[in-house]
Amino acid sequence: MTASTSSSSSAFPFASAFQGYAEAFGKMMPAMPEMPGMDAFKTVGTDMAAHGRANLEAVTASAQVTLKGTSDVLALMAGSTRAGIERSLELTKALAGAGSLQAAVELQAEFARTGMEAFMKDAGELATLASTTAKDSVKPLTERAAAVMAAMQGAGETVAAEVAAKAKPAKAA
Repeated sequence: MTASTSSSSSAFPFASAFQGYAEAFGKMMPAMPEMPGMDAFKTVGTDMAAHGRANLEAVTASAQVTLKGTSDVLALMAGSTRAGIERSLELTKALAGAGSLQAAVELQAEFARTGMEAFMKDAGELATLASTTAKDSVKPLTERAAAVMAAMQGAGETVAAEVAAKAKPAKAA
């Protein structure tokens, strides 16, 4: 079990239940009586358990990236809000000490300019963070989907080869 798998068990309780199922299935297989096709059944069961585990790991990895990205977005928004409040307090203090209406207007104009600059900077960082999080959270799922499609294609090619081999007429001796 990898480090990401063990941490996923605590983040997603059903992961440990699935792991328990896979282990029980693995222990049960050697005790099953030998019957025609039993090896194929064992292989399919083991493959299904591995497939399910890999799917769960991909979903867990995606969820962890999404949670971290959401946390980062919230931290950025909190920092931006805090900075805006601090700028507002500074403006209020500066306005209280302004000696003239002209000085107060200049302070207000500077506040508006720096506020807009901060907003544009934060909006850019937020857009980059959201885009990166979305891309990174989908990556484990797309990689898993590609692996499943490759496995299905390989299985399809194997079946096609077996069917073709059986369809060939036997050569006369």
